[in-house]
Amino acid sequence: MGKDDYKPTPALNHNALQKAITKAVYKMLSFKLDKRVWIYGALSTIFMFIFMCAEPPFQEPDSFNHYYRAYQIANGHLVGTKLDANNSGGQAPVISSPFYNDTIRIAFDRTFIADKKHYSEIYTNRVNENVKYISFPNTVVYFPISYTPQSLSMIISNFLDLTIFQSFILMRFFTVLFSLSILTLSLFICPPTCRFFLLLLLSIPETNIICSSISFDAMSLCEATLSSACLCRSIYQTEKYKKIKFLGLFSLCASLVVASKPPY
Repeated sequence: MGKDDYKPTPALNHNALQKAITKAVYKMLSFKLDKRVWIYGALSTIFMFIFMCAEPPFQEPDSFNHYYRAYQIANGHLVGTKLDANNSGGQAPVISSPFYNDTIRIAFDRTFIADKKHYSEIYTNRVNENVKYISFPNTVVYFPISYTPQSLSMIISNFLDLTIFQSFILMRFFTVLFSLSILTLSLFICPPTCRFFLLLLLSIPETNIICSSISFDAMSLCEATLSSACLCRSIYQTEKYKKIKFLGLFSLCASLVVASKPPY
């Protein structure tokens, strides 16, 4: 090849690439420039973190069993173990009966007040200590996908050797992050015609309370919201490719909702 045949490779236009990335990020962050969604995201963030910090540990319905199920999934056991004819569950950190009974009593007996001594057990015991087979038949059959944030936080808790209390708070924190992300994304996906009604449903206080707990209902609620948003988007979508795409996302999310509670 002669000297005249050499053609230098064109240099990458970094300015054009930077502009394209900036435009894509701006488009993602300013989708429809709907201030209602940003207001919802900001207020929900505040209220979810308030509920997360204000509610005492293990006060959600079936919180002990949700905690055990998350621990089971985090350790790779997606399917429970049949313990006897009437019980099933798996390995999980043992929480003593006095603490369990007193925690249940807090929710129903207004005269009973818990102190630091009551919570001393979960402040000191670690998630990897005293692990035994425990029965939790009402949550052992629940779909593992719905425990994604709880299981991820439990994996981190096992790695860092956290206490039961620390792992519980981390579990709530992860659930809040996942819930805020999915619910806000659902509002962005939902067409403006239906967005107001979805905002009304998500503004119910109970929604924020559920999404700030360790209950698997938080992820089930998020999956149902995302499926509704994708269905509405597919109805109002004019392009055939995008209509099929959102219908596919709706089918996936709806399937997760249906599979979340097999007993029902």
